Amino acid sequence: MMKNVLKKRGTVISVALAGLLAFPACQPTPDREAIAQKEDINEVVEQYADTSVGGGESNLPESGSIAEKKDEIESQDGMRETKDLSMALGRELGVPEAVSFEVSVPGVGDGTTTVTANEARIILPDTDALGAAVVRRNDFAQEQIKAIGDKFFDGRTPYEQMPDTKEDYFEQLELINKQYNDYLSQGMTEEELAGMKEQMDYVQQMIDISPAEADVVLEPVDYQWQPMSVPGLESIYAQNNEDGMNYVLSAQKEASFFHLSVSRNSVQNQGQKQLSVLESVIMLGQGAESDWEETVNKAFENNLCNYTPDEAASLCIEYLEDFGFDTKGLVISDIKPMVWYDYTNNVLGDGIEGYSVTLSHGVNGVGQTDAANSIAYVPDGGKVTYDYEKLTMTVDNFGVAQLIWSNPMVMGETLAEKVTLLPFDQILERITEHVTLAYENYIMDERLRNGESLDVDRITLGMMRIQNEDSETEYTLIPVWDVFSSQLGTYSLVTINAMDGSIISRENGY
Repeated sequence: MMKNVLKKRGTVISVALAGLLAFPACQPTPDREAIAQKEDINEVVEQYADTSVGGGESNLPESGSIAEKKDEIESQDGMRETKDLSMALGRELGVPEAVSFEVSVPGVGDGTTTVTANEARIILPDTDALGAAVVRRNDFAQEQIKAIGDKFFDGRTPYEQMPDTKEDYFEQLELINKQYNDYLSQGMTEEELAGMKEQMDYVQQMIDISPAEADVVLEPVDYQWQPMSVPGLESIYAQNNEDGMNYVLSAQKEASFFHLSVSRNSVQNQGQKQLSVLESVIMLGQGAESDWEETVNKAFENNLCNYTPDEAASLCIEYLEDFGFDTKGLVISDIKPMVWYDYTNNVLGDGIEGYSVTLSHGVNGVGQTDAANSIAYVPDGGKVTYDYEKLTMTVDNFGVAQLIWSNPMVMGETLAEKVTLLPFDQILERITEHVTLAYENYIMDERLRNGESLDVDRITLGMMRIQNEDSETEYTLIPVWDVFSSQLGTYSLVTINAMDGSIISRENGY
């Protein structure tokens, strides 16, 4: 047994004062007439498949070729070519650069609620053809997780999770106490901060009953699934920070989801100083100083990273392949710069020192649209609900620092290299008919229930994973249109099947 080698840093407890959007899990099914759901989405794909494509030599990229996507990213000629393809798709569908409309929302607020688009952007993927393909649920087996761990820890001994110690809780107490005093100095009352006072009392109790660091004995991990407090939930956790770097592998599974993450970061200031994207830094630092947003924007203009965005994306692809993951069909969906930010003390780094890379399964190099909507965990005739796949990776100056993969999927067969899409004027008609679904059928943020109007700022064409009628593990990727507002960020107001114009409920998965 090894003793007193690892130093586990406890999670910092903080109070978020900014009002955040909350979308409850349980949401009713939209009007069936609006959905017009097909019994079998694959029959829809077959109906709209362009039979002039396939069966011979195709000029479309091979579905799932992440290497070709990487080459395309690194080639200026490739970037020009994809822009031309996007323009060709726009001409074929009659897509304008922007659209404007105003729709009244009946029965909400004082009767003046509207959803308005004022020159809202139309965003098309870099392709002239969208297809459809099968994807399957791909939870990793225990043996796979062990193999990932063996490679990730690279000779270091992975240990089971240490209990929080007196030292951990004492550190948390100091941080909460500092935040508490900061808020008092900003004019908040003790009554308003009663929640933080309760947190401090709780942490003090944990200090009294928790073991000291010196008394904790480390146990090597055997990579066996361990039951958690929630029935049916199991986990594997392993960590090592003997060399000043904290390496952590974490996996959780349950009938309705699977989650895997691996990360490495410095033990120093762990949990306080984090690489963060622009939107997070602006939101978390509000009130730090009067010109906070300007300060943040300046930091994001200064590039200190050892890698370019393209190089960061390539690193992520290679990392996945080195771990033995099947990368067929994975598409780089987004690359965002990151700066170091100490959210406890509102201290910002000097410039960009990393990137957040988002990947998703797609067809013909077109990934799934990033939408905040999630599938409501409601039993549906015994069918297991399985939320959408999320795959994000963080690259810092030393390479890949974090991988987070929720509800992993694996690519199946391509159903159609190209499908016929409805002209955009018909799609726009469907949008204006049903864009108020967010108010009419879902339990939304209180501001919407009270009748706050929304401003549509973009309409995008991408891919979405549709639940198959007769399967709990197999899904179909199809092209869809999504409508987003400036107020709700990546929450899609309405999703439309780009082939037949039917309304899709992202909260139900079909």
